[in-house]
Amino acid sequence: MVSVGLRSAAAETDSAQITVSGTTPTYASVLSDIDPNGNKAWSTNSIKASQFVLNHIT
Repeated sequence: MVSVGLRSAAAETDSAQITVSGTTPTYASVLSDIDPNGNKAWSTNSIKASQFVLNHIT
């Protein structure tokens, strides 16, 4: 199982957990209307500094 996340500073928002199959493509996405670092509107600088995260769960 995995989830994808969006990290801003030390805060992160994650997608639902999904099971990855070795034989079929698996797609996941996460949308964040607000900056998870402080639950405020995104600024240009926070967007530039954000990072994509792949969380390996099991």
